[in-house]
Amino acid sequence: MLQADQQEVNHILETVDRIAKDTQFGSINLLDGSAGTNGVTNGAGLEFIGATEKSQSSGVNGYEVNITHASTRAEHVGAKPLSQSVIDAGEQITLTKGGKTGNFTTREGETVEQTLNRLGEAIKDSGLALELLRPEPGTTDGKLPQAVHLRHKQFGSEHNFTVASSSGGVLSVKGNTSEMLQNGTDLKGEINGEKASGRGQVLTDAHGKGERRGRAGSLR
Repeated sequence: MLQADQQEVNHILETVDRIAKDTQFGSINLLDGSAGTNGVTNGAGLEFIGATEKSQSSGVNGYEVNITHASTRAEHVGAKPLSQSVIDAGEQITLTKGGKTGNFTTREGETVEQTLNRLGEAIKDSGLALELLRPEPGTTDGKLPQAVHLRHKQFGSEHNFTVASSSGGVLSVKGNTSEMLQNGTDLKGEINGEKASGRGQVLTDAHGKGERRGRAGSLR
């Protein structure tokens, strides 16, 4: 009988914990204790993201946040520019990210600018979390060769994408060979003089002082 009662108590406690964890208003947890925690930042580009029920009060002087390395995104520039001869030969480009794949083939007679315009639209239509970086409009001749420059939309070391081109150097080093790019980096820095953990643009203190995003500054 006692064992059955204890099982019932454990079940009730698990239910309460689940409700506390899952009850939200928008993205804000309401019952886990973190809703009563807030922060004010002082520093350009610094943002208080959130805290947990274990977060400690900073006191009136706040915590100093020192960013030692800004986060970056995975990025790649083809070594071989996209020229008219490459376009006319029917260059094939394949981009892959998170289970999504975008295939693109150049068309004979299209200019470099027309080809890159179409490539940019193809990337958007495929739903890939990538962007095609281009020179400012009017600063280059649309018929001159240009390198294909791709960048992930998300910051951090965990984000990657794969490229392949039928001609070596246009995107992949070797023709028709897939190449993974994962050269993004995470935010690095200190909170209150202690090394903090970075993930993308978010810096998290190991002792429960909360999460911050951005540059150097202070938190209260």
